Amino acid sequence: MDIHLGLNIIEERQLFHDLNNLAKKVEKSLALEFDSSNAVNAFIKDELIDGGLINVSMGDKLDWEDDDGSFSRKDLVAVNAHLILNKSNINSAAPAIVQPRLPIARRYWQSVAQIPGFGEMGLGGLQFLPNLFF
Repeated sequence: MDIHLGLNIIEERQLFHDLNNLAKKVEKSLALEFDSSNAVNAFIKDELIDGGLINVSMGDKLDWEDDDGSFSRKDLVAVNAHLILNKSNINSAAPAIVQPRLPIARRYWQSVAQIPGFGEMGLGGLQFLPNLFF
């Protein structure tokens, strides 16, 4: 909550405009990094990132010329949305739906991590992900 005291009508109108039209949008990966309520996002953080299976880059945009083998969190969320929920986003990721599907997700990522070159520098990460067929 912001409180701005002592503004006249013109200053209030300008402040309204500035706050609503000039705000900088937060990158999707950064927003997802702080989302601890989503079960798929928790799996990504707890098991893939903290478990050391996947390296995550800071931010959304990856320069393929400077590829360090890491993934953006946004890309990891997209892959896991398809893997765990068979959907393109994680909005409906209730723990009761996600928990029974995690053993398959774990097995998938453990298998992917065994692919030679996966997560290595200069190899363009997403091209190594196997297609998800069930």
